[in-house]
Amino acid sequence: MLDKREQELIAKNLNEVSFYFFFIVGLTHIVSGLLFANQFFTPTTWLINRLLDIPFLWVTLIYLYSNAKLYLIKSNQLSHTYDLVLVTSIIMIGLAAFLADLIFSNQLPI
Repeated sequence: MLDKREQELIAKNLNEVSFYFFFIVGLTHIVSGLLFANQFFTPTTWLINRLLDIPFLWVTLIYLYSNAKLYLIKSNQLSHTYDLVLVTSIIMIGLAAFLADLIFSNQLPI
């Protein structure tokens, strides 16, 4: 079992790395959406925007999980119940978004 200092270090590293991925993927996703809405490079920006839907969601959920985990470690409220609730909710949200993306997929604009 890891002690509090090691858990905090792991959560802090995960938080820092996931922030960079969140920023890069989020910025690319938003810029491609804006370019598509203004009809610049329509097929390419549509494809980039559609491909980054699910990765942006996953990176966001991982970033939020690492923030929550850091908060729980620093406030001495860490328990396995919180971990189970956080991980289960992340998996359910990601799965629901993935299934919704499969069911309600968009057609390529011409």
